[in-house]
Amino acid sequence: VLKGHRDAVWSLTCLHPSPFNSPLLISTSCDNTVKLWDASLQYQDISDNSQMGLEPDIAQTALRRDIVIEELLRNVIPMDKIGVTTVSACIQSNNGTQCLLTGTTSGLLILINLETGQLIETLQVPPQQGNDDMSDLHILTLSSHSTLPLAICGHKDKMVRLIDLQ
Repeated sequence: VLKGHRDAVWSLTCLHPSPFNSPLLISTSCDNTVKLWDASLQYQDISDNSQMGLEPDIAQTALRRDIVIEELLRNVIPMDKIGVTTVSACIQSNNGTQCLLTGTTSGLLILINLETGQLIETLQVPPQQGNDDMSDLHILTLSSHSTLPLAICGHKDKMVRLIDLQ
């Protein structure tokens, strides 16, 4: 058990290892954090209920990066426009950089450099023509194309949108 979020975890994704990186588990929570966990550590099987979670020193070792969305976007987007983080996916940029793509309840896509944790850009998903209800843009699921810089988002308004990330 990995502990660290202050609210419900809504999304998990794995980033498979490369020659330069160990495997990562990425958890996205409605506490507006995205946590990157080292998935190469050996975790003990918890068979009795008296011992829940990892020992504190192991949990700290497992947490590789803690991305707090509000801090990342503090001077970029007003806080009331961000919404709550819901899902994340991994994508590779044109220059080969591993990126984290995070979606929110307000239809905001946040592209983050996975190695540095720095913001690359934000994209606001446009509403369907004739519909001004921004709550319909809530991103429920998120994926990326395997070879193109393309995000694929599933929304509350029953739409699937393809977003060009170039």
